[in-house]
Amino acid sequence: MLIDMPKDDQQYEVISKYPAVSRDMALLVDRNITNQQIVDVIEKRGGAYLNSVHLFDVYEGEHVPEGKRSLAYSLTFLDKEATLTDETVNKAFDKVITSLEKEFSVEVR
Repeated sequence: MLIDMPKDDQQYEVISKYPAVSRDMALLVDRNITNQQIVDVIEKRGGAYLNSVHLFDVYEGEHVPEGKRSLAYSLTFLDKEATLTDETVNKAFDKVITSLEKEFSVEVR
């Protein structure tokens, strides 16, 4: 005997017909600052269209001052209702950078 179970409304997510926009940034940070601390600020300040944050490089060594490391992130912005403009994405990206500079004294590389 088969039992009818209600279908979950969130079984799938429709792929946006509008393009995503990516911005990369490399930050020089104190070694004691964690990836999660950085991601938390990015997610908090990235705005409504920030879709994902991906750490794609960690570097310590030559050309990086003692006690520091370089963290590189890719931020993806997406509006499921319309095409994002450069102005909208740049405003959100700049807000993230400013917040990271204030909170952790990061240096953008």
